[in-house]
Amino acid sequence: FTQFIKKHRGFVEKVCSKKLDDLLPEVDDCNFMKIDCEGAEFKVLEGAVNFINRNRPTIVIEVFRIIDRRQALVDWCENNAYNITHIGGDDFLLEPMEY
Repeated sequence: FTQFIKKHRGFVEKVCSKKLDDLLPEVDDCNFMKIDCEGAEFKVLEGAVNFINRNRPTIVIEVFRIIDRRQALVDWCENNAYNITHIGGDDFLLEPMEY
């Protein structure tokens, strides 16, 4: 488990997390993921590299309106063979490219 401190609106909270790759090492039939984790989207993607490569799910992800973060998502999609579509607000649809 990874433990980190989350500060939000004056409150401090300890949050424990575990990589999806460690939680579900054998799953190979997932076709959809929803990622909405208040700023930790890239930590989720990094912790699910093997899971995503193995399953190639369609992903709906929320990324706040910060240009660097959105460019990082575009870069992630290019590096991982995913098409990206803005579906409204802070939400994006990531679909695996056909090989």
